Amino acid sequence: MSKFLEFINVTLIRCLIYSVAILMLNPSFSISTEAAMRMYWTDFTLGISRSNLDGTNVENIVTGLITPDGIAVDGQAGKVYWTELFAPAIMRSNLDGSSQEVLFSSSPGVSLPNGISLDLAGGKLYWADNGTNNIRRADLDGTNVEELVTTPITFSQGIAIDPIGEKIYFSEQSKGHIRRANLDGTDEEAIVTGLSFPLGIAVDAQGGKVYWLDNGTDNIQRSNLDGSNVEDIVSGLVTPIHIALEFVENEIITIDIDIKPSDNDINCINPNSNGNVPVAIYGGSVNVFEIDVNSIEIDSDDDLGTIGVSPVKLSYNDVNGDLIDDLIIHFSTSELDSEGLLTDGNELFITGELSDGTPILGSDFVFL
Repeated sequence: MSKFLEFINVTLIRCLIYSVAILMLNPSFSISTEAAMRMYWTDFTLGISRSNLDGTNVENIVTGLITPDGIAVDGQAGKVYWTELFAPAIMRSNLDGSSQEVLFSSSPGVSLPNGISLDLAGGKLYWADNGTNNIRRADLDGTNVEELVTTPITFSQGIAIDPIGEKIYFSEQSKGHIRRANLDGTDEEAIVTGLSFPLGIAVDAQGGKVYWLDNGTDNIQRSNLDGSNVEDIVSGLVTPIHIALEFVENEIITIDIDIKPSDNDINCINPNSNGNVPVAIYGGSVNVFEIDVNSIEIDSDDDLGTIGVSPVKLSYNDVNGDLIDDLIIHFSTSELDSEGLLTDGNELFITGELSDGTPILGSDFVFL
């Protein structure tokens, strides 16, 4: 019997015949994390549970479910979402399990819902349904249901969102594929083929990687987002099903900067100059040698996602005489002026990252 048919048969037996005895052999079916640094998981027997990331303070927050499967967490809004495989339904509750509500139940497009993923920036909920063999999405409150990937998808368990690249990634077990499409379902393509039995999937958009579990080889693998450079990460697992990545939102480090540093408090800039404007990042506020210099930009707002002006050169020196090295970055005067940044009294912001990805932010005023 093929792994695909064997998996379906075991799942049906679990639900229809030996639900208590056999379900306990493989209780953890899906897992997710949220910004408050807690872990949530589904369990065919126990329902929805959570704990700290080190496994302490385990709580069973939702009971009385039938076959809870995929799970996703919106920590900002304080909601946990999950699929009920054989109910069938898509549900959500508060993070403590209170205020449970059914978003969909036995409706068109919700037949055998498995994987579930959230696009919080877009306000959308995505799920894979093995009864209708497609990918669908809706608003987070369950309204505005859309059918996206209409090409028949045979047994898709995992689904993940890349909000930066605006892509949906999903596994197709029967074909051994990792596939992706645009968030609206267009441009569907297979990016990895020849796998044994891929199930759970997760995306690290900033790291440029997609991860998946292969239940046929019992490995965790990953590739670049375009499917290139496939590699084994963990091997020798026992019946792996779902995978989730922990993302920690880094605290922004405020840095002390000085535009055109000198002994004077106010240093005027000539916008008609063909030279450069120096900006000092003082080492007393951050270890300047840990700054990723390729990430540094200057702009007129503090939005870390805004593309600003990049420096043309840099150096390290103790500018303010505190015996701590500072980073001096130089920006083209003409480029700053052409971008409209050199106006009298304008506040400019330096943004960037440390080598570990921690964002940095500092500001100073321009005087002409």
